Amino acid sequence: MYMRGAARLGVAIGLLGVTGACGDPLGPAANLTLLVSATPGVVVLGDTVELTGVAYNGASATIDAGVSCAPGIRFTVTNSVGSETDLYDGLAFICPRLDSQDLEPGETDVVEWRWVPNAVGEYTVRSTVMVKDGPTVRSRGRLVRVLAQP
Repeated sequence: MYMRGAARLGVAIGLLGVTGACGDPLGPAANLTLLVSATPGVVVLGDTVELTGVAYNGASATIDAGVSCAPGIRFTVTNSVGSETDLYDGLAFICPRLDSQDLEPGETDVVEWRWVPNAVGEYTVRSTVMVKDGPTVRSRGRLVRVLAQP
């Protein structure tokens, strides 16, 4: 299991290394690249989905993602009718500054999270960074199907 996760992370970091963005009015957030993985992609209700969010700061300035005590890379889940849930909502976090809240220039940060879906259906999972004094940046979505039984 560890090697599969390490292999996924290696691929994600490799993809980030070849991803580039030109500067624009979004400031440093324009050069923030996000990826998400959700495995497995099909689960039975009650099973755990392993989420990995990867953020790469291609800018020359530090990006402050510390808008709360939660990790700087968040996870959102959107159901088939478009209702979005932040998986950190309602959770208590202690407030020491976390590494993922400060995305240094050229830095890649990774946050892992476990999600147990509570209803059958199809969900789109994204990693997000809520840039302090800037936009919310989102990864492309990954589909997760939750079945009632195998």
